[in-house]
Amino acid sequence: MGSSIVEDVRGILIAGETPLVNDVPIHQDKLGEYVRTGGQKNGRPAYKKDNNTNHMMWFTYANDDHQPTWYVGKKEEYGEARGWLQVRSDALLPQDIKGHWSVWSGAEKKWKEARDVKCIAVSSTAGVIIHGPTPNNLLQDKLGEYRRVQLRVITERGVYEMVGMPNVMMWYAPGGTWNIGKRDELGQNRGWYQAVSKAISPEGISNWQVWDGANKKWEKAGELEAVSVGSKRIAFTGSTPKSVNEDKLGEYTRKGYWFHDGRAVYECVDAPSRCIWYTTPYWYLGQAEDMGKPQGWLCCKDDASCPELVKSIWRVSDGQQMVDAPEVRCMPVGATTVMVAGDTPNNLNNDKLGEFIRRLGKEVNGRPIYSQVGNDNRMLWYAAGYWYLGKKDELGKSQGWLCVRDPAPAPELVQSTWRVGDGEKLHPAPNVKCAAIGARTIEVLGTPINGLHRDKMGEFRMIAATEVNGKPVYEKDPSITHMVWASNGYWYVGKRDELGKQAGWMQVRDSAPLPEEIVGVWQIWNQGDKRWIPSENVKVTAVGNERVDIKGAMPASCSIHQDKLGTFRRLRGQETNGYAVYQRRNDDVMLWQASGGWWIGPASSLGKNTGYWRNIDSARVPENIKNVWEVGDGSAWHRAEAVHCTEHVRTRLCLRGATPEERHQDKLGTYVLCDGELINDRVCYEQLANPSRMIWFLTPYWYVGKRAEKALGQGWLQVRSLAHVPEQITSPWSVWHSTQKTWLEAPELAIYPDESDNGEELPSKLEDAAAIPKALPIARLMVDERVDKGTAVVALPPIPQAHHYDVYITYASAKGGAGRQTNDRAMKINDYLRSRGLVTCFDADDIEGDVIEKVCSGIDEAELVLVCISQEYIDKVGGKNGALDTCKKEFEYAERTKGADKLVAVVTDAAVRNPRDWRGSVGMVLGSRALKDFSMDESDPAWEINLYALYDELVALRGDPYGSLVSRPPAPQPQLERKEIGHSRSPSALASGVPPAVLEMTMAQKVARIKEELSLEPSLPIAKAIAEANSVMGIEPQGPLTKQVESLLTELGVIG
Repeated sequence: MGSSIVEDVRGILIAGETPLVNDVPIHQDKLGEYVRTGGQKNGRPAYKKDNNTNHMMWFTYANDDHQPTWYVGKKEEYGEARGWLQVRSDALLPQDIKGHWSVWSGAEKKWKEARDVKCIAVSSTAGVIIHGPTPNNLLQDKLGEYRRVQLRVITERGVYEMVGMPNVMMWYAPGGTWNIGKRDELGQNRGWYQAVSKAISPEGISNWQVWDGANKKWEKAGELEAVSVGSKRIAFTGSTPKSVNEDKLGEYTRKGYWFHDGRAVYECVDAPSRCIWYTTPYWYLGQAEDMGKPQGWLCCKDDASCPELVKSIWRVSDGQQMVDAPEVRCMPVGATTVMVAGDTPNNLNNDKLGEFIRRLGKEVNGRPIYSQVGNDNRMLWYAAGYWYLGKKDELGKSQGWLCVRDPAPAPELVQSTWRVGDGEKLHPAPNVKCAAIGARTIEVLGTPINGLHRDKMGEFRMIAATEVNGKPVYEKDPSITHMVWASNGYWYVGKRDELGKQAGWMQVRDSAPLPEEIVGVWQIWNQGDKRWIPSENVKVTAVGNERVDIKGAMPASCSIHQDKLGTFRRLRGQETNGYAVYQRRNDDVMLWQASGGWWIGPASSLGKNTGYWRNIDSARVPENIKNVWEVGDGSAWHRAEAVHCTEHVRTRLCLRGATPEERHQDKLGTYVLCDGELINDRVCYEQLANPSRMIWFLTPYWYVGKRAEKALGQGWLQVRSLAHVPEQITSPWSVWHSTQKTWLEAPELAIYPDESDNGEELPSKLEDAAAIPKALPIARLMVDERVDKGTAVVALPPIPQAHHYDVYITYASAKGGAGRQTNDRAMKINDYLRSRGLVTCFDADDIEGDVIEKVCSGIDEAELVLVCISQEYIDKVGGKNGALDTCKKEFEYAERTKGADKLVAVVTDAAVRNPRDWRGSVGMVLGSRALKDFSMDESDPAWEINLYALYDELVALRGDPYGSLVSRPPAPQPQLERKEIGHSRSPSALASGVPPAVLEMTMAQKVARIKEELSLEPSLPIAKAIAEANSVMGIEPQGPLTKQVESLLTELGVIG
């Protein structure tokens, strides 16, 4: 999209082989990539190793002969004439060094020459994407993402490997050309692509040419671009002042080949309507429709090649201006779940391998951390240039059972060879790989062209602890040869005996780490014509378990729609929005994914952002949902913390089969599910006839043993399997022989479904619901109903606007404990008032510039002042922090200019619930006046009742003729079904002539109705939508936004 390409050279790479001492290369771990610190030493830039070590590089003069020398050494020795490596050179930059490096041998107490060590300049990121059109689409399959190979140098330049196609490389040749070609051509002046350029890295090269093999000539490909990229997935963590726009943080992924101003564009994992982009000279986080514009919820003035390299402070919009958010940071992350699998030498620590889940929002040494599925005491982490697999109590240290020297941002991106320890030394384990894994079951579905190989499609289950070419592999059924795998930049559906090869019935060129992330077009092999035929209707989707259970206790604030929960069965061969669809048995209650959230609702709402229940979580399958479910009552969403979605498991299993010498036959039989009990993240079972015997999981084994030994790695029977539930186990069981002290294989032993547990009935045919309760639309990402502010996105520089507020909110910001609670309560009150259409001025004490002037201006422009009273507020107004305290001046100015009648008191701190305890100015002015109590938890029914009462009081004090009886929703009360509301009218409804359905609508719903009636763009922000609706209807806007909305609804005939 953009054309401003940046060759971002900020680092150096020290690579090569160091001399051997006792058959060990000395200080080899000190090589690697170093980045500028921003400082200088003796007129030369200083560098640090970008992997959280204390390794640095600097220039100084040697002690013995005062010769100019570059050193690599400890941070503590920075600037001194000592280190692990040195080279005599007065070069201004390390990449210009011409001399030979030396390495210090501590054993021999001398410097040893290291002629193979080189120092070259590299770009700040290890990745580069080459994309664009070529003449006649020549060799498009060689374009895509390339990653720099660690510690590899050819012709004074870095070497790159194509992601997903390790046989395709990019290098610089002695003739002064960059080349893309085969691995065995590495270093030669030949290949499929070539560009004459002496650039130190491929970013910015534009004079590419491509080889036309048919005509034996080079063709110009001047439209190709090479753009620097960082990690494919990044995470924004931390907090913002007052939690403003903190919900916009989270994880983002690179959006295909979308670029702007020479940088990649990112999309939010949980909400695709949010994006990250670069518009010179800022990085922005904002709504997708604003991509490329100089505006967003967050911004940062920094020209880094990717967000994770940003060094400047991020700033956040509070709807009026940008404020510093120093705790916000961006870090590279990888897949949510990874698998470390393969064979180790002599099976050393092979039992420590398995699946690991990333701890969301957690990091150590600038990298994510992972805990093993089924055994939290085993973890993956990064330290000092190495990834480690080790014990939990070693987290962050440079030790573990396995390790690999590679500074990759995530373990699945490691290019180097893993090594395993035996207690004394490390041994190479070339067969051990780390791969990203996703859904355990995928479905290849759609209509292939001419029906070719349709019988090869269907469901495929991931084979546990197995990878092929560094990616997971899937089988249709152990008894069928159909499989799915990846090879050299392609995914295939083919025969078992072709596994890992570039062959099959179906293929797609796509280097996605998981099949459910494939975006390329599948091709079907036509044996008759001996050619591949594109088939755009074929796709792969993650489907997870066949059934899921959504159950749990309802929130205290809402009792309806519990009957919509239960067991949902996946509808095979069906998808919506690229996700699987589920149906509850014998009715039309459905479960689906839409716009980054999972929904439960009627069949008529399938695929839409409406329903009885929602969970804003972008999980590929519902059993992986981590966020909180919410239930709608027709006017608001209520958090249901106790409701969860889990894999549906059988309640009864039968373990039977022959065992060696008939051992432990009494341990076989029927086992029943221990309802609600998990051991190591897996379900467990107890024997029907003897509950003291159990089946449980401890990575990587399932055990049958004593209840007293549950969660321990011992028992009478065991099987090595990472299956999520016992009925999925396919590996052979073993039985313990106590006399021989050994395990004996029992190949005939297996788990079968109990005949009395037939599962649930198949769902009935879909039918339209006769009477559907009112569905709630998803809360808009940019809702802000203030007429004069538009959305809460601030453009830089901000455009001055005239202000008018209904309410100015004053409160004391406090940190930690009860102080944090009072802050949260004030913010929630503000959010509610804004959602009801009131224009509020909030967080004024965090604004920049002349604070007092802005505070006074805000109060002057407001009709009312809401005073949030806490002990901290009383103390500050009373002079605790001196006469210049902002809270003190704010309260005194409001009382002097507005008068006590325009000050409304609310209590947000239980410690000052009694007005008799109020001291100083607060007690004198407000102590005898009515107050609203908000010192309770939000889950308390009184909280919501008091919100309604507060809104009524503010509207009455404001003198608005469109008062609370017209616009507020009814107070919460138990209801069987929302549809019953429409059968009777309240006195307020009869008096106002407003249908009850309209009374129940939120501001966002009313505006959505106006957009629908006038066919306006659904994505328009509320303020813009109302302005456009007024223009379309020829109405002169008057009064606050709420009044304009009511007028529009009246004109459209929605309100009689």
